[in-house]
Amino acid sequence: MEKYQNRGALQGNQAEATPAVYFAGLDSAMADFPVQPELFSSAGEWFRACRDAMIDIPAQLGQALSQVEKELGLGWPDSLYLLRQNQYIEIWPPFVLGIRLNWNRLIADYREWLKAVKDHKKNIAGTGFGQEPGKKIPNAPGEYHGGNDSEMALIPVRPESFSSVVDWFEACIAARMVVPIRVGLSVIRVEKELGLGWPESFYFLRFHQYIIITPDGLDTQEEIDLNRLIAENKK
Repeated sequence: MEKYQNRGALQGNQAEATPAVYFAGLDSAMADFPVQPELFSSAGEWFRACRDAMIDIPAQLGQALSQVEKELGLGWPDSLYLLRQNQYIEIWPPFVLGIRLNWNRLIADYREWLKAVKDHKKNIAGTGFGQEPGKKIPNAPGEYHGGNDSEMALIPVRPESFSSVVDWFEACIAARMVVPIRVGLSVIRVEKELGLGWPESFYFLRFHQYIIITPDGLDTQEEIDLNRLIAENKK
């Protein structure tokens, strides 16, 4: 089997390829799983092998994988690792799989992310994701900057070392950090709606505790309403 045959969706061609983000080498929990997904040519073959190994696979996982592959054009096993990387598939000891049921949200987020990446590639010499000059919100005390964020100082991929959230996001994945797509999308929304540049947009969300640090990487704080946060900081 040709492993990881789908590549390059972050360049905007979702029908032909998926980013090199989703593979077993980034997933220590799946690396210990007794039936490795990439050894099989389809989800169906993997499911059968799991059952032969007395590992139960929830029916909803099959539905989610089928929908991801059909609607996003992803192949196997990229479809599985897309769900894993974005925390839709859980693994409980010893080898029990679970699936969050709102994977339609992930599919919508993935499409939005691909559109943002396309825009970035088209305007790579521009100012970013459509920021409006002069539309800046006041800086918070201490400003939005990594030097004031002791936790981020421990993150190996520094936002200020990259020119955009897209470039930083790809570097995080290459460094084996778990960064769900919703983190990038929240940054892009701040850049569009508040006119902040990169990496101010990221540190704005960090300052307001919307982007949090997890044991594996970064995530968003769902208890915080991003719509309200943006509305409260618009001029």
